[in-house]
Amino acid sequence: MAGATAFNSLDEALNVYVKTFLSRFHFRSRKQQLRSFWQQEAIRLGRLLEEMLKEQKRLQERPGYRLMGDLIIAHMQDIREGMKEISLPDFEGKNSIQIKLNTTLNAIQNAETYYRKAKNESKEAELVASRLATTREGHRHALHWLEVLDSAQQSKDLRNIPLPEKKGKAQHSDLPFHEFNLQGFTVWVGKHAKANELLLNSYSRKNDVWMHARDVAGSHVLLRSSSGVNGIPRAVLEQAASLAAWFSKGKTQGWLPVQYTERKYVRKKKGGAPGEVLVEKEKVLVVKPGLP
Repeated sequence: MAGATAFNSLDEALNVYVKTFLSRFHFRSRKQQLRSFWQQEAIRLGRLLEEMLKEQKRLQERPGYRLMGDLIIAHMQDIREGMKEISLPDFEGKNSIQIKLNTTLNAIQNAETYYRKAKNESKEAELVASRLATTREGHRHALHWLEVLDSAQQSKDLRNIPLPEKKGKAQHSDLPFHEFNLQGFTVWVGKHAKANELLLNSYSRKNDVWMHARDVAGSHVLLRSSSGVNGIPRAVLEQAASLAAWFSKGKTQGWLPVQYTERKYVRKKKGGAPGEVLVEKEKVLVVKPGLP
């Protein structure tokens, strides 16, 4: 019969059948596993891309923080103690700008708050643009691998399709800190004030990178590194900073500044409460609070 294969024995035929069956089974199983991952990744990145485009548009259309500070100073006489917000005309008199106020601060202090935010405003826009480009590229890669999977006919067609290991899950609940893995880098997040101090004094090394949300209460974050800040990819620093922002009182804010420096530049404040420290040579990342 045309196309038929002759075997010398029944055992030989069974061996070939089993090998063929297992090969096809493993191929279908692996292909389904890869397809499931990259479909979810394409959906996740697609949604994230939409959110980041909206965030970029919001930043572009939002009145600048410096302008808000200037308007508060210009209309100090209209701002009364306890006000939550005020609507003020811009300096051209064309538009009305709604400005939120901290009820515990006076007009000058509210203006100073907006001036501080203005220092990070350009960094915030740059960060959004950078993350937008990274997300767009990741989404393009996910769609590419789905196209490759559509045309895959045998196991060798799947060899070059990556399947990243799951990461970022908290571990070791018995420890005084949460543990995360970011692209192979270990990150520890203190669970409470005493844990923050323990993390700093008993678990850290001098070249580890210490992080904390700026101007708000929150957990100390330690990014393990043998070579300090320079040995950590920018993307990992940003992810760790997002964790610091998430585990803080400012987690509900859209964007939050996070200070970071090497552990050797952090020391306990004399007479301070548990976890209270003094920081030198700090840098700042403006990030969106979130988990990996």
